[in-house]
Amino acid sequence: MTIRILLADDSQQYRGVIRTMLERQSDMKVVAEVGDGLAAVQAAAVQIPDLVLMDIGMPQVDGIEATRSILAHQPGARVLALSLHPEAQFVRTMVDAGAKGYVLKGDPFGELLQAIREVAAGGTYFSPALLQPENVAPKSDTDTC
Repeated sequence: MTIRILLADDSQQYRGVIRTMLERQSDMKVVAEVGDGLAAVQAAAVQIPDLVLMDIGMPQVDGIEATRSILAHQPGARVLALSLHPEAQFVRTMVDAGAKGYVLKGDPFGELLQAIREVAAGGTYFSPALLQPENVAPKSDTDTC
């Protein structure tokens, strides 16, 4: 089975690199690439991708709102966040919006491939770098476990 991917990132250069690398995979095909969240919502409605690879910081509509909108119209869609931001509040916000995984742009490419395959297959995937102490939110006094 080929994983049909919508690539949403505001950097045209970054999208080009990721697209080239993804299309070298025999089980992946980029069906659309867009540079803003509004275009991501529109492309998702037309292309019905298996997976949306979603940047957070984009013009017009950010990746968080785009994720919410895509999933409101296509509840079975799978969104994988791809971001520069390792901080817990960004991860939490994307998960709350419905993302099934979160990978950092600085992660090795093999990790991105693993994340795409896991999320497209119905699982979840979070970059191991997110577990670094500086990225994990401190516990509050009300946390019990």
